[in-house]
Amino acid sequence: MLRDFVGCYCSEPRLAFNQTVVTGCRISLEQRRCASATINLRLAAVWRLAYAVADCGLLSADRTAGIRRVKGAKRLGVPVGNGLTAEQGKRLLLRADGASLRGKRDNTTPAILHGNTGFFADAARFAKVAILDLWIIGKNLREARGQMKISARNVLAGKVQEITRGAVNAQVKILLDGGELVVSVITNSSVESLGMEVGSVAYAIVKASEVIVGKGLEDVKLSARNVLPGTVTRVVDGAVNSEVEIRLPAGTTIAASITKESVKALELKPGDAVSAIVKASNVMIGV
Repeated sequence: MLRDFVGCYCSEPRLAFNQTVVTGCRISLEQRRCASATINLRLAAVWRLAYAVADCGLLSADRTAGIRRVKGAKRLGVPVGNGLTAEQGKRLLLRADGASLRGKRDNTTPAILHGNTGFFADAARFAKVAILDLWIIGKNLREARGQMKISARNVLAGKVQEITRGAVNAQVKILLDGGELVVSVITNSSVESLGMEVGSVAYAIVKASEVIVGKGLEDVKLSARNVLPGTVTRVVDGAVNSEVEIRLPAGTTIAASITKESVKALELKPGDAVSAIVKASNVMIGV
């Protein structure tokens, strides 16, 4: 019953488990002309999953409430003779193979919907099954994202350290895996759509053309929020522009695209101590 939701969830990158995604799943079912009872049954399974994940501390109360506010489809008419008998319901619960990963998942939702509380040995087992479903969703999403490529040269992995919201924009601080701190300014709606929270994994994405290279800036104050000191490891000259690779102290490499004349003016060569300068508004964030 959660298969349709998993497919909808993994259809696009950067989705979070929130009200918007569940609403999109319901709309998708309506476009496929599914019956109202079918849509409501699948929504109920998603609601139950949200409750279980929230009980485990993996989903905030606000998001859980938002997911529960997604309205089901309006029922028209009266069902005639399509319900399961008690014996059919029993066979449905016993049908899935409890030894396999998918079987455990498929067994969960029917048991919840039919009120078969005896299916779970205790509350801990219920939580484990719900986390299992979330793990499957996350695995499929990671596989889908692993196939996506972007043209930006600098994709820096880290974790969200702080989110400061304003009236329209938010300031997001990302602590890179190497220990450097990168500041980005994005809209509040982007923070919501990405589902970012403090501690979540995120990527600071910067185009090479947005990186300014500075030299001898130890005592200079700049308005740019991101001033990352490092060492030039390579300079590749082109007809007009040059690509400069800068290695940060922890090993992270940042590529900058500047003019050939700028390289000559700064007398850049491998081994020089420089700083990679990036405005906060030029840092995109991916999750």
